[in-house]
Amino acid sequence: MKHIAICFGLLTLIPPTSFAQRADRLPALGVKSIQSWALGILGGMQQTNWTGKDVMGNRPDRDVFAGVAARIPLKTSWSFETGLFFSHEGYRGSLRAERFYQHANYVQVPLALGWKPSARWQIMAGSQLGILASATEESAGSRIRVKERYHNLAISGIAGVAYQWHPRWELQARWMLGLTPLMPDTKAYSRALQLGLVFWMRPSVP
Repeated sequence: MKHIAICFGLLTLIPPTSFAQRADRLPALGVKSIQSWALGILGGMQQTNWTGKDVMGNRPDRDVFAGVAARIPLKTSWSFETGLFFSHEGYRGSLRAERFYQHANYVQVPLALGWKPSARWQIMAGSQLGILASATEESAGSRIRVKERYHNLAISGIAGVAYQWHPRWELQARWMLGLTPLMPDTKAYSRALQLGLVFWMRPSVP
C-alpha cells in the first residue's frame, strides 16, 4: 500500500498550468483538447513468471497491481494510453527440494497506442517502463532484501484488449513480455498476464 500511495502522490506534483500553457499546440500534433482526456483508477490480478536460460525450476505466481490510468484521444479512433501503477511481480521456484520465492516491486509506466474498432472494444500495443522499488527473496522461512541484484529499470513490450460496457467502467486484459534482463549478467526476463478493471473518474469525450 505504501508504493500505491507514492504513485498517487507523484501525480499531484504535476502542475496543471504546465499542460494548459501548451494546450494551443496539441491540435497540430493530432491530440485533442485536455478536457477530452480520460483519467481513471486501475487495479487487478496478474500471473507473473520469469523466463530465460538462467531461470530453472520456476512456476508462475499470482500477484496484484494498482494505480492510475490515462487515455489521451488522438484523431479518428486512436488514443495514447499511459498511466502509473504499482506492480508486485515474481515467481515460485525450487532448488534441491527447497522451495523459494522471488519478488520484485515496480512502478510501471505504460506507453501504448490504442485503436477502437468499435464503440466498446479497444486494442492496444506499445512499451512499458518499470522503475524498481524493492526486491525480496524468501526461502526456508526467512526473507531478505535483494534490490542490489537488480537493474533499476526494466523495459517491456505490452499488448492487450479492453471492453468498455459503461462510460465509467472498463475491463482490460494485457500481456507483458520483458525486453531487458532483470539482473546484470543474468538472462532472466519478466512476463505477466494481467486482468484489470478501470473506473474512469473522468471519461474521455469524443
